Amino acid sequence: YGGKSFLMQLEMLLENWKALASARGADACSGRHRNTSKEQHLKDLEIVQQTSQWRDLFDALHEREQITIKSRGANMRKIRDNLVSNRHT
Repeated sequence: YGGKSFLMQLEMLLENWKALASARGADACSGRHRNTSKEQHLKDLEIVQQTSQWRDLFDALHEREQITIKSRGANMRKIRDNLVSNRHT
């Protein structure tokens, strides 16, 4: 990558990773997190494949993180509510 700007190097690296993932399919990603559904994992891979710039990838990851935080918060509220209702019964 010699002589190229840092941003250009990152974009080339992203394209190389995308080509590798495309050539090897899901094997290029060494699996999904145990708490991630197969459907969500496939959506995540599709989003990564569609990104053409680092900003797009960052935005997609940030949005995914916000969804995860919201989901975890809802689960924690449900658990807390169940504990409170079990104490009163």
